[in-house]
Amino acid sequence: MAYFLATLGLLAGAAVAVNPVVMKGADFVDSTTNDRVMVIGVDYQPGGQSGYNPGSGIDPLSNGTVCLRDAALMQDLGLNTIRVYNVDPDLNHDMCASIFNEVGIYMIVDVNSPLGGQSINRDDPSSSYNTDYLNRYA
Repeated sequence: MAYFLATLGLLAGAAVAVNPVVMKGADFVDSTTNDRVMVIGVDYQPGGQSGYNPGSGIDPLSNGTVCLRDAALMQDLGLNTIRVYNVDPDLNHDMCASIFNEVGIYMIVDVNSPLGGQSINRDDPSSSYNTDYLNRYA
């Protein structure tokens, strides 16, 4: 844990936390500086699709040690955004969210999951917005 906190401290000093992003026309814009935000990122799903198991108590943003390791590498690569496909809304993601925020990495998190009734049906999208789907993140 001491190593974890020491590394987090080093990372925190290396980048500024992210500001909220807004849309202006067709551009993503930093809401504080009004600078255009260029998304330079990767899909982030440690373990791949099979890495999502809602009963396991683990998802891509629930393990601070893994997020810290990966955030350091992503920062070295110059990335500023990750896209996460599947998260368990019942888990705590505070540590990973704080780590990525501190190193200046935005997170785009999908609200869908590969489980039945927890994604949008492309053949009939309007049928997807049912109580179970809408309550997934309530």
